[in-house]
Amino acid sequence: MTYHYVWLIWASAFLLPWLALYALYRDYRPVMWRVSLVTALFGLTEPIFVPEYWNPPSLFELARRTGFDLESLIFSFAIGGIGPRWTPKSGH
Repeated sequence: MTYHYVWLIWASAFLLPWLALYALYRDYRPVMWRVSLVTALFGLTEPIFVPEYWNPPSLFELARRTGFDLESLIFSFAIGGIGPRWTPKSGH
């Protein structure tokens, strides 16, 4: 395994709690999807940070060559969907 898979593995690891919460809490599923899809767009801000701020070891060296990578979209998707689970529903 090369170091190019490290960022993919760690970004994808955040999908595990996302999947667990999705499976356990049926009422939160629509909110998780909506928030995850919106926050995944924050992964597209990576050209602001690469390579000025950091240079992640991305698949196919996409971050270095294009400023974008798939791992940032995965990470942003998973983190965004986990957050709504812990906020109380309105009216409760």
